[in-house]
Amino acid sequence: MLTGKEDVLCGGKVVLFGGDLGQVLPVIDGVPPTSVDHYSLPAWDHWQSLQPLSLTYNMRAANDPDFSNWLSIVRDGTANLGNRDIYLPRDVVLDGAGSAAVPEENLMRSMVQEIFVNFDEDHIKSGIILTPTNDVVRKINRVVLSKMPGIEKSYFSKTTLVFEDGNEESEGFQMAQEELDLVSPTRLPPHRLDLKKGSLVMLLQNFSKRQALCNGTRFVVRSI
Repeated sequence: MLTGKEDVLCGGKVVLFGGDLGQVLPVIDGVPPTSVDHYSLPAWDHWQSLQPLSLTYNMRAANDPDFSNWLSIVRDGTANLGNRDIYLPRDVVLDGAGSAAVPEENLMRSMVQEIFVNFDEDHIKSGIILTPTNDVVRKINRVVLSKMPGIEKSYFSKTTLVFEDGNEESEGFQMAQEELDLVSPTRLPPHRLDLKKGSLVMLLQNFSKRQALCNGTRFVVRSI
């Protein structure tokens, strides 16, 4: 410890932990949802030694008090309708949502049209859709791309299976190239990337912080 106080939490230094504990639980590879809460901050042995400081004003929802109030009841659990369901305001639910009679693709098309209205560059840049999985992201991207004007072009990655010993072949394990191309690991782009002029792309690695080329930075495709 820098302070030499090994018997005191954080060496006696003031440490600020930021975040909203009422939001989504941490995502940890290989850990089932039922065990994720054991890795959250309240599960820490020293949690009772911390002093909570709460922010009470939602700046992002300042112009939409109804939405702000709904977020509050979701956060504190009073919006729960059971073990898995929560109450959703009618104006945020798509017609046909939850019905097996309405295909998933139709719901996605309705949602995309509701959010973007037009599919020129200005509207595409101003809208955003959050989803829980990369699989849903790819489906929505497919719908958005189909509605954008222009010629579509596909780019393919070169995928090679390399083992820990550095070899590209192994007698004990074989995998067809077609199967390998279907693998979509996190933090990597898909094997097939479809683009049009005006499409949005996002960096998945930190290239240059000085030039603001960081993970999560969005760009507009100007030419293909």
